[in-house]
Amino acid sequence: MKKNIIFLGKNGQIANAFFLLTEKLGNKNNDFNCQFYSSFDVDLSNPVTTDLFLDSLPKNIDLIVNCMAYTNVDKAEEEQDLCNKINNISVGVIAKYCFSNNIKFVHFSTDYVFDGTGSEPFSEDNTANLHPLNFYGKTKLLGEQAIQKSGCDYIIIRLSWVYDTRQTSKNFVNTIKRLAQEKEVLNIVCDQIGSPTSADFVAKNSMRIFEKIFEEDKSLKEIIHLNNGYFISLFDFSLKIFEFLKRSMEVINLKKIIPIKTTELKNLETDFAILKNSFLNKTNNSKLKDFNLEFSNNLQNRYATIFAHYDKDQIIDDYVIFYLENLRKISDYIIFVSDCNLPESETNKIRNICHKIVAKNHGEYDFGSYKIGIELFLNEKLNCNSLILANDSCLGPVKPFENIFQLMEFSDADFWGLITNQDGYLPHLQSYFLIFKERVISSKEFAEFFKNVKKQVCKEDIIKKYEVGLTQYLLKHNFKMDSFIKKIFETNPTENKKILLYSHLMNFPIIKIRFLKKISHHLILKSHYKYYNIFSEYKLLKLINNYFLRNNIKLYNFKIFKIIKNNNNIRFYLLNIRILTIKKQN
Repeated sequence: MKKNIIFLGKNGQIANAFFLLTEKLGNKNNDFNCQFYSSFDVDLSNPVTTDLFLDSLPKNIDLIVNCMAYTNVDKAEEEQDLCNKINNISVGVIAKYCFSNNIKFVHFSTDYVFDGTGSEPFSEDNTANLHPLNFYGKTKLLGEQAIQKSGCDYIIIRLSWVYDTRQTSKNFVNTIKRLAQEKEVLNIVCDQIGSPTSADFVAKNSMRIFEKIFEEDKSLKEIIHLNNGYFISLFDFSLKIFEFLKRSMEVINLKKIIPIKTTELKNLETDFAILKNSFLNKTNNSKLKDFNLEFSNNLQNRYATIFAHYDKDQIIDDYVIFYLENLRKISDYIIFVSDCNLPESETNKIRNICHKIVAKNHGEYDFGSYKIGIELFLNEKLNCNSLILANDSCLGPVKPFENIFQLMEFSDADFWGLITNQDGYLPHLQSYFLIFKERVISSKEFAEFFKNVKKQVCKEDIIKKYEVGLTQYLLKHNFKMDSFIKKIFETNPTENKKILLYSHLMNFPIIKIRFLKKISHHLILKSHYKYYNIFSEYKLLKLINNYFLRNNIKLYNFKIFKIIKNNNNIRFYLLNIRILTIKKQN
């Protein structure tokens, strides 16, 4: 029988790695039935609502895994009450709930519970050095003690220097990547020692811990130090990141990293926070993955984007800028190609987002823009192994691109898109958002197809020759295709309200402008502990409204509102969006 596991902290580095791992395993994982909850579902800053949330959970839970934490070490000194509630008090609430309901509890902690003194790695049974140097560390230690006092079966897993590859994640790797683009010189401390640990490594090895929990089926009260056995200073770690960036990033200003002492930054003792890893050495698979290989593998996916643009008024609309800003979060390089002669005042709007801008009328529509961008991409030999093609026919994103890309990383396809339809043609990917992996973009067939793109007389020919033609051409040459939405639609999904709603419930990230122009619709979406908002940001709503006003399309009854009702401290959300359009005004 499958064991039921609840994960708290869905959007954080560790829980996200668990989520991606379970998605990858799919039906192959016959041991666990996993449910994920984010900070929007359960608010650990409020112990009362945390308790109410736990009471609302199903009664057949076998294990709760808490990946939530307040992790801003410096800000914790200012927000002590908030930090303590999340890292200590609510952790104690969860532990007591687990004890009362005979549920096992796994909680992630940190090397910050130690004082950082000494010269030997800290073992799990070390209590002499449990003297945290900052408030964050104190709350994490108090949380551990609350678990131990609760009487529940528990495993506390201590980690250090966790990182993942999402550009939105706050970790040391991403900080260095950002600063490498902003600064020429960095000062990094050389006397803080730790073990950089990828979230993916944590998830995979924690799954082994979960298996151990249920295999032995005995009372558990254990602390585990989990790392890959590789120890390094922050300075040396920053050098490794720097070397990787020099090989892989086109935009990098960093010239030098200077080692400094911790005392030159703040009045703290030298930090020697090495966790002795006994768990992996006890298991059958005790061989630790080479750190350099693990680090490179975790940072190897690099995307370039070619964005096709056209505007009859020769401007770059605000919704386009919003779209590009979000593409930049997943792309290391953006080539913007417009099929109109944009003035410098317009191209200046996106110079800090795009690396190359081509703004000249060519009359070959989006595929002509793609052709120009691909030629630039191939000629410049950009160090990117995946390519995104996108255009300005969509509004968004209304859901984060990062989530979709991480899920699709597990696909073995050579190219993929968001949705597939046939609409009177052979099945094909919609060309407003396409992704090609290295096997495709390095092939002569890919370059040859776009080299032969020519101006077409009518839209029908563009669809047949290029949109449908591209998918069929690549399939003919034995490239594998995939789609984020697996269903193949018989009609154009951009013109069907039911399909649109289905797609967005499947985390579809963008909305076709043509859909909003053609179809009046009224959506009322209700959820309990699942907040769903078809327009994720009010800013995007305003951009949509501005676009329609500029194109003389009158909107009436255009409104969005949230009603938050407090019923026994359980949050309930109602979203009502009504968009009605009338014909374009002359």
